[in-house]
Amino acid sequence: MSEVGEPIDILGELIRALVERPRDSDLAERRSADQRILERLAAAANAVHSAPRSGNEPVPKRVATAMGLALLSAPHLTGTLPAPSRDGAEVVEPPRRTPDVPLLISNEVLERSLGVAGWEVDELREEVDRRAGRSLKYLRTANWLWSYFRLGEQPTWTLSRVLFPGTPEPGPPLTRRGGQLYLLAEMVPHSPHALYLPWLSPDPALCPTSFRSRTVDPSLQSRIGRGIGADEEEVSELLEAMVALVPVSNPAPWLAADQWRADGLAALTDLGPTYAAGDWLLRPVGTDGADWRAWIRVGPEGLKLKNAPEKIFDALALPRISAMARLLYTALLATVHREGTGGEASVRLEDVDLFDVPRHMKAVLAPLHTWVARSSTARHIAKETGRPLEEVSRLLAQIRAAWVNHERSSWCGQPGSRTPSIQTLLLEHLLAMAAGLRTAVRQVPDGRGQHRDLLLLFAAHYLREARLERLWIKSMSDCADEQRKIPPPEDIVGAWFFRALKRVLDEADKDGPPQQQT
Repeated sequence: MSEVGEPIDILGELIRALVERPRDSDLAERRSADQRILERLAAAANAVHSAPRSGNEPVPKRVATAMGLALLSAPHLTGTLPAPSRDGAEVVEPPRRTPDVPLLISNEVLERSLGVAGWEVDELREEVDRRAGRSLKYLRTANWLWSYFRLGEQPTWTLSRVLFPGTPEPGPPLTRRGGQLYLLAEMVPHSPHALYLPWLSPDPALCPTSFRSRTVDPSLQSRIGRGIGADEEEVSELLEAMVALVPVSNPAPWLAADQWRADGLAALTDLGPTYAAGDWLLRPVGTDGADWRAWIRVGPEGLKLKNAPEKIFDALALPRISAMARLLYTALLATVHREGTGGEASVRLEDVDLFDVPRHMKAVLAPLHTWVARSSTARHIAKETGRPLEEVSRLLAQIRAAWVNHERSSWCGQPGSRTPSIQTLLLEHLLAMAAGLRTAVRQVPDGRGQHRDLLLLFAAHYLREARLERLWIKSMSDCADEQRKIPPPEDIVGAWFFRALKRVLDEADKDGPPQQQT
């Protein structure tokens, strides 16, 4: 396929290739297919990417908040969070890049340049400090475990056997990066993106996010709590944010992919702070789930729906796709953070798993279809409503058919329709944002300060709070185009980051050159 053409045609070919992508074939066949998909990814990224915008107009409120949080977060990367220590089982990795020297911007400059009130700046600072403290607790917990099990003197499997009881002796080796602990396990090789997207793992029981704190002895959890000053619930939350499984055969790419967490950016931005964040998307919906009582009622003539099945599906699917999108944002930012400024600002072979939006959407929507099709769901609703099982089964069958058709057309439809599907809009958006991020990190810095860490923090803070509907509702978008009914593919960094940063630096110049942390 040529690298030029109508964006709709290019996206259509890309989505068809992703839908037909082999899943269970041998490695050579998958790589050959992914290489062909990569060509389409590059063409689609070129079609949707646009150059960073310039200007000096006031920034939107959401952009101002994200920039304020980024500027307040950056000093913690050098002043609060130490460089991640490398302990335990040896893994050969390249040296880590040191964080940028952050700008120290006064509250008054933030107020004038971003249009935020002084009390808002104080609230943002308190929130960032709270998150930084959380990251330090990960480190304190890891230090306590390392000391308690005397891992400088004893083999690391003494701790890994405690974290994963029942594993064959002597137990998997363990390595540490700052406050993150990694068990080097015998696993089927798959994508390191599974650290953020658990449905990419071929074995849900043995994947990077499969650790659960309930497997740890309660008495040990109590001792950890006394040692670090935390209650039992907090200890459980800390452990599930700290422990992951990576393949023993080649752990280096996985540790590199998880630098987003190990370096503290996940905790500071609250984007991808735990390994278990996406688990609820894969769990079966309970028989009393899907909020069915809100949309099924018993009328004089039997069971009725309060809304059309399509609207019901939209209400159930949107939170799931929104949560999935945040995990995709995390994986994308972690990828850009890992890459640094080396190489070209272009899509890569390992990106195919990341941009496989059809697979991601199918994985997180599948529990809804399974719920409506289960006989146990029909029996439960029949019992709760007092209606015959045959009547409930007929209604659920009608709902299931409507949901399948609606997902196929409105959520996962091919490009070219009058109203683009959510799948198309999200894929366009991810491609535009990836291209924008990779271009921005390689841009020559303003002489007044470095920007690479700052733009990653800005994007993460913005995307953490951004609603998915902004991709198709013009009034909710900060990148809307007056000539289009639907906002263009959003690249929030290219649209606003450099404009907002320039306003901050220009305003700081009025008070003298901005100071940099030493």
